[in-house]
Amino acid sequence: MTPTPKTPSYEGVVFVERSGVYKCTILWYYAKITHNRALLMSIKSITMHHHITHAEIPSVTRFLPALVAAMTLFAAAFAYALPASAQISDGAVFATDANLVRGLANAEYGFEFETQTAATASAITITFPSGYGIASGTIDTEYIRCGEECTEKEVITVGTGTVDVESIVGSSTTRTITITLAEDTELDAEGGVTFVLTRGITNPTVGGFTGFFGIMTNAVGETAQTDILGVVITPSPATGPTPANGASKVATTTSLTWGGGEGATYYVVYLATRSGLREAHKVGTTTARTFTPEKPLDVNTNYYWRIDSVNQSGVTEGTRWVFRTGTAAEQPVKDDPVTHPERRVPPGLAKKGPVLISEQRLMELMEHVRGLQVAATKAPPHSAVGRAAFLRDLMYGAEGDDVQELQRFLNEHGFVVSATGPGSVGNETRYFGPATRAAVQRYQEAHGITPSAGYFGPKTRAHAETKRDNKDKGND
Repeated sequence: MTPTPKTPSYEGVVFVERSGVYKCTILWYYAKITHNRALLMSIKSITMHHHITHAEIPSVTRFLPALVAAMTLFAAAFAYALPASAQISDGAVFATDANLVRGLANAEYGFEFETQTAATASAITITFPSGYGIASGTIDTEYIRCGEECTEKEVITVGTGTVDVESIVGSSTTRTITITLAEDTELDAEGGVTFVLTRGITNPTVGGFTGFFGIMTNAVGETAQTDILGVVITPSPATGPTPANGASKVATTTSLTWGGGEGATYYVVYLATRSGLREAHKVGTTTARTFTPEKPLDVNTNYYWRIDSVNQSGVTEGTRWVFRTGTAAEQPVKDDPVTHPERRVPPGLAKKGPVLISEQRLMELMEHVRGLQVAATKAPPHSAVGRAAFLRDLMYGAEGDDVQELQRFLNEHGFVVSATGPGSVGNETRYFGPATRAAVQRYQEAHGITPSAGYFGPKTRAHAETKRDNKDKGND
């Protein structure tokens, strides 16, 4: 059966009315000469776009056979081979955003394709990508219509006409839906084949790009098109929050992390101290599954947060989670490399795991601690000019006024602890960190004090005291 055109035609030419004039389009003249798909594409690419009046139709159609003949010679000149069989082409799948929701049952999908096989067909089979749920068994024909903007049911559009549908059968095993037509039909018509299914399709439960669809007919010699670009399903929701939902004693500098959200192109982060999260509580977006608030959170406070996953098909709102920050006393002690660069952990000491020390070394460290405790109970002595005296050995981790005096001494004698910020001239600190140790080491190397390990021990202290005394006397 050949579909009955809905618009005027004349000797193989269809005339589509546009504002009182008729647009003349070549309609499959190539089929009278060759089944070559490449030739078809060539003819389509130079289809006439002249607007003509109805009275001019007979004169225009007279030169169409000559044009087709010319195109045949053009195809031969470029050595187009005549295929043994033709392939379905220009297949497409379309759906509105409302039908691209993850896990949606009875989603509405539209399909269109062209076929260059001259033989007739009586069935069309659609193969869905992995993840789709297809209803097995018979699907009522009232759930198919002729196109996206066409309301006529139980038919498909072929070219400029429609063809009745006899049955629709789905298979969950093969993820296919087969549409059987009421009669054998020539599908190789200008405009191709279009239809919309409104029942029997359940979207994947995982968001993102679906993969590729396939379309096939039962026409003799037809070859399926299996690379029909799929669609994008709304993202999966975010899951697995850190801090965990209901967590307590959370650090005020915590980062928020989560899992899930498959198919999202980015995430929207909501964070507030009230449970009713609104647009005003949006604190940022990120393409990664982690987000760090710009400022530390308040202590001992409930925080509510949510992650919305977003892609081109829509937004999947996440679950609202809650955690509570710890009190000031419960916050972890953590060096701040911004305000205290001296307290940065040296690369050689970072993430090395447990440190094994001998019993003798342990006793030495305990003795050193006892010495620090005794020194802490006494006011640090000062020199005649009001500076703290170097009366104890200083090492990495030590704190006190004498550490600050050591930094001043080093800065004054050209062994700068830090060029800027804490430890720099006028900004000396009371903490003996890696920068202080490095400056002591440079001082020792410059004055031949061994070992030059950055330990401010008896030899280095004596040398420094001599330097200070000489400077006070004007002999340095």
